[in-house]
Amino acid sequence: WCNPCYLIVMPIVINGSGTITGISAGGLPDGCVQLADLATTGTASNTTFLRGDAAFAEAGGGKHLATHTAETTTSVTCSGSGTHDTGLQIVVTPVALGSKFIVTAFQEGQVFISSDPSCNWHARIDRKVASGSFSTIHRNDYLGPTFPTNARLSAITPLFAYDSPTYSSGETITYKVTAGIYTSNYGLKYTAQSDGGGNNLSRFCVIEVEA
Repeated sequence: WCNPCYLIVMPIVINGSGTITGISAGGLPDGCVQLADLATTGTASNTTFLRGDAAFAEAGGGKHLATHTAETTTSVTCSGSGTHDTGLQIVVTPVALGSKFIVTAFQEGQVFISSDPSCNWHARIDRKVASGSFSTIHRNDYLGPTFPTNARLSAITPLFAYDSPTYSSGETITYKVTAGIYTSNYGLKYTAQSDGGGNNLSRFCVIEVEA
């Protein structure tokens, strides 16, 4: 004969302050403490978790809020010294305030030069908030190879930026890709969406995440 009550020796003290001491780790049977017995704050749901400070809260930071996309197949020729819009642009209406934006662009195009082996150009992602001015948030310099004259190269150029713009409720955020041409000489040009049809399109993908 064995009385299981004698198998656990656990001096328990109920203190005047309302606390209980003397219960060792694992001393209580599994499942004897219910969620309603815990002194928690917040609301338990399928979108919250119990933090170390006994508060139910949603996971913060990095939560996916929305995905915004845009694409274009319209051919745009960029020639002459300076910066030129490629036609790839997206207007984003944020779904929350204070969001971060993962900005990815895939710019298709063809670079050509007629009389010089250096076929350099640069690509940028520019951004503006509401009706403000554009500013550059990402830039890739010295794109394009060195090759014989009267040569051309078609390629998709990936561009990426992690953006933290300041904006107010209801304001839009516009992103666009620009191509920079370093000289008006040698017949240097960059043709975005080079064939002007559905086979050579450029895309924007902007993922909005919680800060």
